[in-house]
Amino acid sequence: MTTNAQAASAVLRVDGSIATIVLSQPPANALGDTMRAEIFAHIEAAEADPSVTAIVLAARGRAFSKGISDADLDRPQSFPDINVLCDRVETCAKPVVAALSGAVVSEGAALALAAHCRVMDDSARIAVPDVTFALVPSGGLTQRLPRLVGVEAGLAILLSGRVIGPQAALKMGLVDKIEMNRVRVAAMKLASEKAQTGDAPRQTRAIDTIFDHGAAGRAAIAAARAQTSGRTFAGKRIIDCVEAAMLLPFEGGVWREETERADTLAAPQSAALRHAHMSERRAVRPRGFVTDDARDVKALGLSGASTLALGLCLIALDHGVSVRFLAPTAEVAKAMLATVNKAYEAAEAKGQMTADQKHDRLEAFFVSADPACFDDCDAVIEATTGSLDARVAALVAVEAALAPDMPLATVSDRALAQMAGRLTHPQRFCAAHVFAPAQVIRLVELGRAPLSASASLATFHALFTRLGKRVVTVEAEDGFVANRLEAAGLQAVDICLLLGARPAQIDAALRRFGFSIGPCAMMDRIGLRHFGGTVAQALDAAGLAERSGRGFFDADGSDAQAVEVLEMLREAGDIEAATVTEAEIVKRVVLAQANAGAQALERGVVARPLEIDVIMMLGKGFPRHQGGPMQWAGQMTALQAETALKQYAQFAPQIWTPASLWHDLVKTGETFETLNKSG
Repeated sequence: MTTNAQAASAVLRVDGSIATIVLSQPPANALGDTMRAEIFAHIEAAEADPSVTAIVLAARGRAFSKGISDADLDRPQSFPDINVLCDRVETCAKPVVAALSGAVVSEGAALALAAHCRVMDDSARIAVPDVTFALVPSGGLTQRLPRLVGVEAGLAILLSGRVIGPQAALKMGLVDKIEMNRVRVAAMKLASEKAQTGDAPRQTRAIDTIFDHGAAGRAAIAAARAQTSGRTFAGKRIIDCVEAAMLLPFEGGVWREETERADTLAAPQSAALRHAHMSERRAVRPRGFVTDDARDVKALGLSGASTLALGLCLIALDHGVSVRFLAPTAEVAKAMLATVNKAYEAAEAKGQMTADQKHDRLEAFFVSADPACFDDCDAVIEATTGSLDARVAALVAVEAALAPDMPLATVSDRALAQMAGRLTHPQRFCAAHVFAPAQVIRLVELGRAPLSASASLATFHALFTRLGKRVVTVEAEDGFVANRLEAAGLQAVDICLLLGARPAQIDAALRRFGFSIGPCAMMDRIGLRHFGGTVAQALDAAGLAERSGRGFFDADGSDAQAVEVLEMLREAGDIEAATVTEAEIVKRVVLAQANAGAQALERGVVARPLEIDVIMMLGKGFPRHQGGPMQWAGQMTALQAETALKQYAQFAPQIWTPASLWHDLVKTGETFETLNKSG
């Protein structure tokens, strides 16, 4: 018998004495208001039905439940909220068995743990990733999980967000049985067996062995606190909640969890991490071209002997794409072949690949000094080095060897208009800003030139995606988004130094903000000659970089010599040193980047602020928990941002004069968040 077959979210079926509640909103089976209300009502109905002896919770589709959707996280939950629903499931007088397949995530995991028993198939994966969004889990997870698997194992799951497969879940006591195929049938059988015993259902909340953990539990809590030091505050609060599970009755622990959940949900750090997660998924969606126009790239042509070209070559080979490498001379061709061989021999020696895998990669690699090597390619990338004129000439030379419809890209971030203007078939051309090292940084800015055809853009978007990259499509302009925003931030650093900040202070401020390396140390690492700031040039001219191999800092990490040069610069410019706080440093630098981002939006280089945030987080290491420069700036009102920029503009109008977008936002009442939603 089936009741409520037309239900929008959950369906109740009764087969003999077993009632099955099927979550029926694939693919996510999100636990929104309607879904929770229907599950609650079906539990009540099945419990009241005298013909029903046990209940199974199952799902249609590939996921049991991925929890509450991102869109609903900030909205108040109507009755029953997730805690009420889980309590109703757990306190049901009849056995409730969860049949788990696919994703069992966050609130979905909470619902599963509220059941009295759990059966898992081989596709099921349990995960509580809330900590990665700076959130305390909900639904009683911090209370039920350690009761089931112990304090140490519970903390490990909650603090890592790691995924738990069937065998690990069975071993730690998270599930009762693994059934490889017909998990719902197995769950119905287990439910029937539990009903036949006549025993009261086993409630997880009633497991009192957690109170016996004593010294071991306290040691696990202490170890977790020590390891969590300096991490997101959600981790510390999760530990507090698990500790509450050891010390308080179940209801008290859930109350503590609810309180901490509400606090973390309202925190800027959580908002930023959720913004980062959702923005990354949206930013990489194809825009302005037809994906079906893409060529299937089985053989990729590469031109140039640069380190970046080598990195692209290895990535392509590692992902099953053959490579035809055009070297400028026979000697360079021979050296490139030797380099690729050496790289794969080292990988084999380290156990990173088998001899057969090495053989397959080397068989797929062909290097030559003859442009005819591109004849059987499906797309070609120019990755030469040298002056801009030389790179333009190299691109033109490569095009001469290609069929008219062959997609062609350059990895140059300069002279893009000149390149397009010199090509015979500019419609085949686009620009790809590949970040170095190519094997490490996942981002590619795919630049659409004015005449770029859909086929070319679609081909390179599909290719780079296949190579494991996150591809954000932008309008091609020199510097792209990432380098322009980084340059604005470095100019702000330059001004802060001239105003009175020390290099060590600036780096400390931005590391505390979340950057893995400070801007001064970064410039030292790359080489001061590559930067045009007044201070970097003065340090380079003073010979600090040449003498110490660095610049802002000497070999011992001291900035004392750089401070002496700064004092001379201020004296020469009649600049009186002032006190610049760490908060002011961060504000000046990030607002300079956000202002450059606003200008990019005005020029139509990107469609939404979120693309800028994703580019800066993935490409330039902007702290993920800050959400990107546009998200960070969006925490203040547009008027506050515009006012601060006007104040700073007296020192460097080229970076801090407010873009007109700020005033437009003030007038319309819109925000970067609303622009993200409308784009």
